[in-house]
Parts: sequence; structure tokens; C-alpha cells
Amino acid sequence: MNTTKTGGYISNMKEYSSLFKENGNDIIGNLSFDNLVSENGGRYKINKLFSYLKSKDFDVSGYWIREKTKVQNIHYHFVLKLENDRNKNELKNMIFKYWKYNGSVMVRDYDKEVGSFEKYMTKSMSHNDFDWNFI
Repeated sequence: MNTTKTGGYISNMKEYSSLFKENGNDIIGNLSFDNLVSENGGRYKINKLFSYLKSKDFDVSGYWIREKTKVQNIHYHFVLKLENDRNKNELKNMIFKYWKYNGSVMVRDYDKEVGSFEKYMTKSMSHNDFDWNFI
């Protein structure tokens, strides 16, 4: 898994968000925590989620992005593509079942016609504490 962290400003966020659209994604989601979690603790938990999915034979690729709320609690957005022939609804269910013990979960089908989720995900790229990772 590539681990990349950036604190710099990305000048052309339209180009970056277009990478999401071109991937042929299947689902999008938001993951939050019921309690305050450190950046390292959050990164550990989200990486464990995707390791868990892979251990259950869900071959996924995509991106996650960490943001902070107004009270400085972290939450994540993700865009995923299911790379093998597993059922997309099973994937959504596995994510929900795994994450519900950490906090709230929203997982839904990716709608390429809407296309605004990518821009929403990249809105905080210029912040110093912005963090993201390829899955």
C-alpha cells in the first residue's frame, strides 16, 4: 500500500478529482468516530478496515481522504472500485458491519452522473493537516 501525505496546495483540483471519475468506481462513503481519535489512531483504523476487506477476498482499489471537523475530530471519505467479482452490496455491508463499532458509517453506490463527490473530497487539499492514501 502506498502511503502518501501532503500538506502542500494542489493547484489544479479539477485534474485531481478527474482521477476519481476515470477509475470506474463502485461505491463511496463516509466514516466517522464516536470519540476523539488521533490522526495516527484514525490512520491505523482505516488501514485495518481495508486489510480486513482484503482478508475477506474483497479486492478493492480507490482512495480515502481524511478531514477534520470543526471540533477537530477526524473523519474519512472514500471512493472504491471492486476489482474482483464479489457482490457490491456485500462489500457495502462488510464496511458497515466493521466500522459501526467506531462511529457512523455511510456507504452508497457511486453515481458517475453526479460527479460532485470527488470535488467534495478534494476541498481540503490545501490544509496543512490534509491526509490521503491510495487503497
